[in-house]
Amino acid sequence: MAFPDHADFVIIGAGIHGLSTAWRLAERLAAAGEQVEGRVVVLDKTGIAAGASGVACGVVRNNYFQPAMRKLMAHSVNVWESDPEGLSYHPVGYMQISSESMRDDVGSIYAQQQAIGYESVFVEGAQASSDYMKTIFGDWQAQGITSVLHEKRGGYSNQTKTMYALADKVEKLGVRIITGVTVKGLNSENGSKAVASVETDKGTISCERVIMGAGPWARDFWEMLGQPRKITVKGLDGQVHDDVDMWRFWQLEEGVLQLPPESGNADDGKMPPVIHVDTDAPLYSTVDGSLITDEMWGIYYKPDWHFGGIQGGASPYKVETPVNEVQIDPYLTADCRGNLRRMHEEFTKKHGTQLRIGTEPEMMWLKYDENGKPKDGFSKPYCYHIDQFESLRPVSLQVIRYARKMGLDMIQGDHEDAPGQLELNWMYDDVLRNADRLTTYRQICAQVAREHGIFACFMTKPFMGVSASGCHHNMSLWRGGDDEFVKVGNDPDNLPGMRDNYMYVKGGENTFMPDDDDPQMPGAEGLKAIGGVVHNLQALTAVGCSTVNSYRRLWDTGFWAPVFADWGFQTRTPISCGSKWPRPKIAPWATGFTS
Repeated sequence: MAFPDHADFVIIGAGIHGLSTAWRLAERLAAAGEQVEGRVVVLDKTGIAAGASGVACGVVRNNYFQPAMRKLMAHSVNVWESDPEGLSYHPVGYMQISSESMRDDVGSIYAQQQAIGYESVFVEGAQASSDYMKTIFGDWQAQGITSVLHEKRGGYSNQTKTMYALADKVEKLGVRIITGVTVKGLNSENGSKAVASVETDKGTISCERVIMGAGPWARDFWEMLGQPRKITVKGLDGQVHDDVDMWRFWQLEEGVLQLPPESGNADDGKMPPVIHVDTDAPLYSTVDGSLITDEMWGIYYKPDWHFGGIQGGASPYKVETPVNEVQIDPYLTADCRGNLRRMHEEFTKKHGTQLRIGTEPEMMWLKYDENGKPKDGFSKPYCYHIDQFESLRPVSLQVIRYARKMGLDMIQGDHEDAPGQLELNWMYDDVLRNADRLTTYRQICAQVAREHGIFACFMTKPFMGVSASGCHHNMSLWRGGDDEFVKVGNDPDNLPGMRDNYMYVKGGENTFMPDDDDPQMPGAEGLKAIGGVVHNLQALTAVGCSTVNSYRRLWDTGFWAPVFADWGFQTRTPISCGSKWPRPKIAPWATGFTS
């Protein structure tokens, strides 16, 4: 499906705000008898629930001090309760457990809840509060507590499941979600301040309305609109404050205790309400008895089978970093997928080209010995032998069926040189999506092996004296191109996964194509890319061939091991070989990706 050049409504952000907006907007359009499909588009630079929405605790409550929030949150709870199973929502209730300094404020919240008919119980006094909590947890020990607000409604959601369920709802209503698209600018026309189009790294979309649902990234879109970083604010006392930061960031730290979730259940064995404690009682370490803090502190927690432990967090705190220096897109140095995405974006921004990759994941199907250990190959080591290929037909066909369901456009397969060694390939695509599919393929093979009582081996060199398993990476750099939906045997209206899984980039200009009449010789761009691979071979080998088993392939000579830091055509011993069309095939360091 081509990238759209127009949508009436462009929603930026595929988190809880963006998808909730898309849901309600699509429902209103449908109720009015208006068309939804083609009119509403959600854009996200990474993916669905890629920000806070995918890792948040998912607590649903009505515990807010602003009266205006009371009715809004009551309405929100109604929405959650309308489809608890579909939204992965657990209506277990919520408890605000507080010290004396918060008693009056929490009492005010209770009064406002009663005024709108929101069911809750308010317990006051230290002894009464302790007695009430011990009806749920017999070993309750919190100190300094003088009030308990127990909201009978509310609870929590399994946020990742919720977000994908919400995405499914909006797509069924006709909304199109496009991920991997970075918004670069917001354009106005004819001197108007109204946004007339959204500029992205995939093209420009004209629009009638733009909705920002980007969470903390709102700061960056504010800048795109040319709005001021500092504003003037009039306080409740009438005093005017100049040069106030428009945005302020707060940090909320959450985590999971690796304990059995059921250890957090109530005494009756059922899931308890979400517990939120705020107190000014001194907090001491249970390890060495040292004082952690004697100031106000708070935590919340709940048993969570989705996270696999006791999930919770502490009170938020203000981020003191200057607002325009706050890094909203931090990344883990060990996050290989995140690093690939980030580096490819930087590469594309610098050079104007995108990397497309097609991999050739060789692997071996092994039998088990009498002790249940992987032993010999299921087939004989006859290269390109149709009989050996057919001996694994039930296995390969099952892999292909599963792969197509998961969006892998399977195009070719053969039996390779080693025992039980098959290579099944899918269509090349954007480097990140191909990396995702390579990981998916390995999982599929492992599952098929379990079903057939054999072993799927992705080790580079399980046997000496025969060829090893490599993973050739066929690469090319492209300008332009559009994502197109490829059904691969699936019903487009009833997909088993997210629509983006079935997208492949098509068209554009392959910059590796020849510059002269020689049909084999890559053009200048391709030669530079090959030179870069050869030049950086040591680093690539350290990353790609990161296990001892990877190197067994290099010294067991005579079995097509790519041992030369060179390149050529249709040969397997150099680092890189040119295929029948100019897309360099990178060989030795790629073996590490299958180790």
